[in-house]
Amino acid sequence: MLTRNENKEILSKSDKIIITTHHKPDGDALGSSLGLYHWLKSQNHDVHVIVSSDFPTFLDWLPGRDEVLIYPDQTVLCQSLIDEASLIFCLDYNALSRTNVMEDVLRASTAKKYMIDHHLDPEGFDDYRLWDPQAAATAQLIYTFIEGCVDEVSEITPEIATCLYAGIMTDTGSFRFRSTTEQVHEIISKLIRSGARNWEIHEQIYNSSTENRLKFLGHCFAEPFRSHSRV
Repeated sequence: MLTRNENKEILSKSDKIIITTHHKPDGDALGSSLGLYHWLKSQNHDVHVIVSSDFPTFLDWLPGRDEVLIYPDQTVLCQSLIDEASLIFCLDYNALSRTNVMEDVLRASTAKKYMIDHHLDPEGFDDYRLWDPQAAATAQLIYTFIEGCVDEVSEITPEIATCLYAGIMTDTGSFRFRSTTEQVHEIISKLIRSGARNWEIHEQIYNSSTENRLKFLGHCFAEPFRSHSRV
């Protein structure tokens, strides 16, 4: 794990930043990406989120969702942004193949790559990493990253808190899985203090419609198997 000063130096040298995550983004992938996006924007960075495919409709409400670029829909623009980037964040994946159609352009990019992830056996494509296989979610690690960089906790806005809360909640099965440690609850408490409206987030993801409810339940049932195999 890099120090506060090391992370600040990396960011200070990065004039154009791209945030990526794995194919078919889930709640943790999108929540992590948008949480980091909002914080980097607040620090006046030129930053874009690019994903290789669209995401479930039950995540459409997340703050900043409309800023996400879908690579197959805007390929020329996305390729140009990646080519111009000086830093690429690789969130919630440990191998570039997990970005699907974006793999080749990411491998060809000369930008430094910063992996933040909790899956086992990273490929080793990264220049920097915040990796912890014991973490419950990548959103938990994004909180750790941001908290380590900010001067004041007030820099964690309600938008950031909402996105990270959603990411942690979905990857822990609404805090039911064994990965939900004391540290996770401490972070969740801080996110609520920073403006995450926990009851509204649950309502949006879990109860907003029958279809969304079934999708979320499907994710909850699948996650223990994904976590065990660290796919």
